[in-house]
Amino acid sequence: MPLGCAAAVVAAMAAVLMKSQGIASENWGWLHLPAAVFPSLHQFLEDEYEPLVEKHEETCRTTVEEVSPSAYANGTVPSWPTVCRNCVSKEGAKFKVLQLFGNKRQDRFLPCEMEAKPVLGEMPPCLDVTLNESIKTLNRDKGWLVFTQNLRGDAGIEEANLSRSLGAAPELLKLDEISASPAVLALSVGNTTPVEDFHSHFDFFMFFNLAGTKLFQLLPPFFMGRAQVAWSGLSFVSQKCPKTSCIIEVVLQPGDVLVVDSWWLHRTVPIPSGTPDPASHMGYGRHLAKRTSLAGQLDNMAQRLFGPHSWLERLLVGKPVLPPYA
Repeated sequence: MPLGCAAAVVAAMAAVLMKSQGIASENWGWLHLPAAVFPSLHQFLEDEYEPLVEKHEETCRTTVEEVSPSAYANGTVPSWPTVCRNCVSKEGAKFKVLQLFGNKRQDRFLPCEMEAKPVLGEMPPCLDVTLNESIKTLNRDKGWLVFTQNLRGDAGIEEANLSRSLGAAPELLKLDEISASPAVLALSVGNTTPVEDFHSHFDFFMFFNLAGTKLFQLLPPFFMGRAQVAWSGLSFVSQKCPKTSCIIEVVLQPGDVLVVDSWWLHRTVPIPSGTPDPASHMGYGRHLAKRTSLAGQLDNMAQRLFGPHSWLERLLVGKPVLPPYA
């Protein structure tokens, strides 16, 4: 099929999906990803999203909603980002996390120490090092590392025990029940270096802020019409400078939990702590994919077939491909 015809077919399919509220709200990204191949589709989607962008900029709601743990008791993810203040214990949190994961090795993605030829434009496979070894290499030039674990089997039991020992509100863990597959842990460790790019995940996530004060900036999924596409495992869409002055912001203190729905673009700006500790900031992200999400179903099926690794990396290249962002 000629590319022009293929683009037209994909655009037509996207149009149908966008008119179906139940599907589009869970699968924004799947309408946008083909735009990496078909420029005409990218323009189509940007045009389709633009009225939503304009409405957002007109109303310009720039704050997240502060809620109590009971907001999550019914097992649903609020469509607008929410923050639960003091929903995990900050006392001894870093020690507890490092005690469990410090000697474990990455089983999904890791920023690499050694340059190699990129695979399909992505970062190359990384060195086999533990979390503790990775933290030792942190400095103010390098900034951040993201350590990920797929929480199937025994790993899931260990993490559940950790969440309880951190004093996580039980209502937060109810959100696991709506996931198509076990949670993926994304542990971010760093200092004051900001994460420059906005990025988006197909899964929703809970971010437990354990150490350091952070500014989170967010944009609704329909801003993906203005974003650049990146095929990058857990993170699909990135953009350095969104064309908007209406950015949603929230400051997280240690002990706060931010809950963000699928496909929301976000970035983190650490607030200086005044300490030379290279790991002065620590965040604990639990990523889950809804059963109503195409991505969640594919990820669960592929993990059962191929093991606990990204279905995208397994199907495309047969070995890990690393995302530029976490």
